[in-house]
Amino acid sequence: MVEDGVKFLANNTSTYDVIITDSSDPVGPAEALFQKPYFQLLHDALAPGGHISTQGECLWLHLPLIKNVIGATRELFPVAEYAFTTIPTYPSGQIGFAVCSKEKGRDLKTALRKVEGTRYYNADVHRAAFVLPEFGRVMLQEGKDILPVLKRVAAEGSVQKKILLLGSGFVARPAAEYVVRDPKNHLTVGEHYCPFSSDPNLFPELQRAEHSQKPRNWLTVYQGHPLFPWMSTTTLLLKGKSLPMMSLSPLSPIPIMPL
Repeated sequence: MVEDGVKFLANNTSTYDVIITDSSDPVGPAEALFQKPYFQLLHDALAPGGHISTQGECLWLHLPLIKNVIGATRELFPVAEYAFTTIPTYPSGQIGFAVCSKEKGRDLKTALRKVEGTRYYNADVHRAAFVLPEFGRVMLQEGKDILPVLKRVAAEGSVQKKILLLGSGFVARPAAEYVVRDPKNHLTVGEHYCPFSSDPNLFPELQRAEHSQKPRNWLTVYQGHPLFPWMSTTTLLLKGKSLPMMSLSPLSPIPIMPL
């Protein structure tokens, strides 16, 4: 059956005992799948005592969104909880679920039965899925934001230090934020990038190498990195030589050394 899912739900009220939504991320049209009108459709399509489980994003990356999702579902369902599990292929290795029930007093945190022959799931894993790190628990249960606010704090009498952070994405960000709390620290951030920048004016020697060799991974440094908008770097390394930072538009990668 191929049909508009929203229309299908609207035409099948009080029908299903369980509805599972494995949605894409809340970007573009899929954004509606994380909002109250969609949860209302799910609620109305459930039979009395029915349950839903819907994709709930990642605590490390989307906490404000999760707060809104849980808040919306708790206005509709007598029981609404957030749980998470580890998925190595997902960003930050974790994904969550909004799990809700129309049955008042339903204990979602305790498995109803023992499931045999599994390689990951068991009753303890089920129970632990609802145990959130403190920053997540406080946000979802008490509505308080206790995430650290990192700012620059110069240590009295400290000397300038140069730090090269080889990493990228949300894994590197906390380390970078900690380093720049001291304004005397000079931070350079690199990540793996392949192929080379398409701009032939950037390091012609490397551009020639691109055509004469098979594609290779290169270490790159960003100025105006989307995760570090406050970051500026002043020097790069290219084959052991110190070079001044070129004037680049945001998000422009600079190949600086082969790995």
